[in-house]
This record gives sequence, structure tokens and C-alpha cells, in this order.
Amino acid sequence: MRLIEQKKYSVFLILFITFAVYANTLQNEFTNWDDGPLIVNKKEIRSLDFENIKRIFDYKASGTYQPVRVFSYAIDYHFWGLNPVGYHIHNILLHAMAAVLLYLGLLKVIPQIRGMELLDNKSIQYTALFTALFFAVHPVNVEAVTWLSGRKYVLLSFFSFLSFYLFVKNSTAERYSIWLSGGSLLTAILAVFSSPFGVVLPVIFFLYDYCRDESNNPFLVMKKRIIHYIPYLFFVLLAVPKLWTVLVMGSSREHYQGNAVYTLWCMLKVIFDYFRNFIFPVWLNTRYTDYVALTMMDYKIIISLAGLSILIGWIVRQMKKARKNLLFCAGWFFIFWLPVSNIIPISTKMADRYIYMAGVGFFLWFVSIIFNHVNANKRNIVNICMVSLLIVCAGLSIQRNMTWKNSIVLWEDSLKKDPLNVLALTNLGSAYFDRGKYKDALRYYFPAALLKPDHFAVHNNLGAAYMKDGQLEKAAKEYLKDIEINP
Repeated sequence: MRLIEQKKYSVFLILFITFAVYANTLQNEFTNWDDGPLIVNKKEIRSLDFENIKRIFDYKASGTYQPVRVFSYAIDYHFWGLNPVGYHIHNILLHAMAAVLLYLGLLKVIPQIRGMELLDNKSIQYTALFTALFFAVHPVNVEAVTWLSGRKYVLLSFFSFLSFYLFVKNSTAERYSIWLSGGSLLTAILAVFSSPFGVVLPVIFFLYDYCRDESNNPFLVMKKRIIHYIPYLFFVLLAVPKLWTVLVMGSSREHYQGNAVYTLWCMLKVIFDYFRNFIFPVWLNTRYTDYVALTMMDYKIIISLAGLSILIGWIVRQMKKARKNLLFCAGWFFIFWLPVSNIIPISTKMADRYIYMAGVGFFLWFVSIIFNHVNANKRNIVNICMVSLLIVCAGLSIQRNMTWKNSIVLWEDSLKKDPLNVLALTNLGSAYFDRGKYKDALRYYFPAALLKPDHFAVHNNLGAAYMKDGQLEKAAKEYLKDIEINP
């Protein structure tokens, strides 16, 4: 393990392992889950001339505004056309570089966080490295990397971690550097233009400053460091009104049954499942069942409430002893998860991609707590255990990559875990329809229509499949239902 104590070998190791784990995605096709409208059929990615680039970055008050994502697809199209191999290579490269930046950032951050500074130099090296490796290979992150339409998440992580690294480097430099500050601001802006979720970055910067400061008074820390936050806050204040419009456009929903309390209970169940997936990542699904909670008397809600109560109590106890390491890890998770926490309801309550960056907080807590309690003479045993865990995670990720091979494999896997999933039934039916297998398409369209009879699209799909299969009378009935629901 001596080699990995040297930074350059650690960087090479992260890059090598990441590419090795995701190499089997290069054989995967485009899927029918957003790859069509975002890549295959999107006209804006077909040219890199100045006028088209200007159109890509032109703000529109409708649809989503993620110009860096669209521009990255345009680069792919320029070199690869519609060959998915190039798009997968791009995703893997961004994910690998994000893991490297995370490692380099943690090397600087860990010795400064109160409570983590107790680690010796070797433990700091190992904590940073293993945290970055878990981020690189954990199967819960497969969706963000392997799903080509999930490009915004790997872009967001790359630019966010780079911005954070430059911010930390500037904060620890002997002299304030306008170049580091400008670089951090620029990459923060690129993160936000990759995904609106990047607006939480200034809060992460403050979390870092607060957790390394000896004061427990957040206002005092803010007063000391406010000049460093002003450029970011200025940008966020300018950007948020426009970004908020496009963030919720087409995805906003009402609270479950019009009651915010029910939504809260649903999200407590989601928290339980997220941490279950971190620890036992064998229930991963492309589309999770819609969460319903009309009472708090659910074991997932009770366990989540108990866990959060223990977490808060543990943080308060640590802070009384001038330790903020748990606060930093928990804060990292909840800050990056905040935009998708359904405080403002959105269409999806749970998705693996939603904890792609938030999960770093969990990985850092897990790794640091182990190395914080290990004697030097037992470190080799711990390293072997950590490597074994990474091998298991890598194996599960390689296996999970295979479920994204094509649309049929993807949605068949989803239905195995949730046979009543209407989206999976519909998309699997569409995958067969696109291949001209209309009887197979009917096998999945029909139950989707039974499960969701008030949705016009399922009847339209069913009508089209009946029409292609020569069952004209049934096709007419389904088209009439479609028109009745959606005149």
C-alpha cells in the first residue's frame, strides 16, 4: 500500500479502476428513456458553429436550461455522430475526473475539519483515497454514469468538485488569489449551467468554512468569510429566479393529497431506502415505485426519525467537544440532496442519480470513522477489508451496467423488481413496438392501460399497437378513449 500514499499513483489508481468498472458500458445502446429527445432526435446538438452554440446558451423561459449538457452532446455528435460509444466514454471520463478532484479536494479538507484533524497523515491519505474510490465504483452511482441522458450529473460533479477544490486551495493559500477565486466562480457557474442543482455550492463552501473554524457561531464564521462568498451569492441571486422557473417547469407537482405532512412522511421512507441502498445495493431500480404515506406508523418512517434524532444528538455532542466531522459529512449529504428533497414537490421522489453527489457525505463518514479508530498496527487489516468492499461494489456496478445494455433489458430488470410499474410496462412495450414486435408490445401496453386507465398516452400506445397488429376494431376503441381523456 506504500504506492498509493503517493498522490500521482493514487490518481492513476482512481482513473484505472473507474475505467475498468465502466468499460462494459461501451457496448450499451441508447435507451428509450429520454435518450431520444435529449440526444438522438435533438437538432441543437448537430452543429458546433457559432450560431448554434449561441442558440444552445440562449435562455428560454420554457423547458429546461442546461446548456453545458447540450453543448457536451454537441461535442460528442461532432466526433462520434450517433455512435453511443463516444457518449459513454465522455460520461466515464467526467466521472473518473470527478473522483480524482474529490480525492485531491479531500486531501486538503480532511486535515482542516475539526475532529478529522486528529487523523495521522497516512490515515488522511487512505480516507481521501477510499472515499473517492467508493464514489467511483459504488453501484448506486451507476445510473448517473451509465445513463447517457444523465450527463448533467457527471458534468455537475466534475465542475462542482473542481470549484470546491479551487475554493479550498484559495482558502488555505498564504495570499488570496484572484485567479483561484475566478476559477472557482467560473466552474461553479458551469456547474449550475450543467444542472440547476449546482446552486447549493455556496452553502457547501460555508459548511467547509464553518466545520474548520473553532467557533460554533455560524454568524461569526459568516462575518469572517463573507467577502469570499459575495461573487457566488451575487451569481446565485441573479440566476435563481430564471433557473427556478426552468427547474420546476414541467416537473412540479402538488404535495401528496395536497398535504405537505404526507410528503414529509414519504420522504422519510425515501431516506430509509437511500441508506439501505448505500449499505446493501441490491434493490436498485431505474424507476422506484411512487411512495405513499398517509400515516407515520410505518417502520421505515419510524427508523428514519430515530436515525435522524440520533444523528442530530451525536452532532450536538461532538460540537460541544469542538468536533465537527460528523456535521460536515451529514451536511454534505443533505445540502446536495436538498434540491430533490421534495420541499418543493417534483415529479420523482426517489432516484439513484439524486444521491450521486450527496453520497460522498456517507462514504466520507464511513471511511473516516474507521480510520479514526484504527491503530497503525491494524491498518493493513483494515485496508484489506476496504479493498474487499470495493471489489464487491465494483462487481455489483459491472453487473448493474449490463442492465443498461438496451431498452428491453433495462425495463425487464425494472419490472422484475416492480411488476406493477406503469412506466416500465409502457417503455418496455415501446421498446418492442420500435422493433416491430407488436404482439410483444401489446403484452405490456395492455396491463399499463389497466393500471392507469385515466391516462391518455397508454390508450394511444395500445391503439397504435393494435393498429400495427391488424386489430383495427380494438385500435379504434383505444383511440376513442384517448380522445375522450385528452380531447
